Amino acid sequence: MRHETANAFTVGPDSRTYREEMKRPGTIVLLVIALITLVVESAAAWYSFEQDDPGSGVVGVMSLGAFMIMLCGVLVLCSILFYRNSRLVLTPDEIVHRNWRGRTRRLPRNRIAGVTKAIYAEDPSGVKNGGVLTVIADTDGRTISFGTGGWPEEELAELWQRLGAPCEQWLAPEAPPMKEFRRAHPQVRLPLYHAHFQGFIMLVCTAITILLFAGLLGAAFAVDSLF
Repeated sequence: MRHETANAFTVGPDSRTYREEMKRPGTIVLLVIALITLVVESAAAWYSFEQDDPGSGVVGVMSLGAFMIMLCGVLVLCSILFYRNSRLVLTPDEIVHRNWRGRTRRLPRNRIAGVTKAIYAEDPSGVKNGGVLTVIADTDGRTISFGTGGWPEEELAELWQRLGAPCEQWLAPEAPPMKEFRRAHPQVRLPLYHAHFQGFIMLVCTAITILLFAGLLGAAFAVDSLF
């Protein structure tokens, strides 16, 4: 998505790119495997609950289903916010990035040192640039960084050309791993969740899973007590 006025050039994620990626045979195969896995897990949950307490298998399957519905709901909500809110705006004086939560960061154009990229996450989904982080850094080491998956590559390249800052490394077909990127750019200050993305996500997912499991387990016991 691009939009141009007399004083601003705006680029945003393109949902059409996402839809095209979802139609790829490899993605469809992964979705089918995920669906089969869910059915198998539901059957295993039903059997396990029935073995422990005959008649409680339905409660186990309902708990697993509720967890999956909540997870899918969160993913859908985040996707909607991502495509609705995410923007990168270039004006005569500055570049402005708005993330999926609507939070904005600004860097003056005359202090931009360069635009680079790094692989910050493993991306088994096959989405183009799904695990690539774009980094816009100024001369003081401050940065604007965002995952490039879902953003139109050609339009971003046009924005960097208009910005006028060095962007050869971003335009290169390959991106360095995050560890190598940090060694090559020690002056660049990245947020913890980008610089150590894998570990950060593992901690967050573990915490969320424990909380959800505890809540669903409590709900399952409450429903079971009614019967």
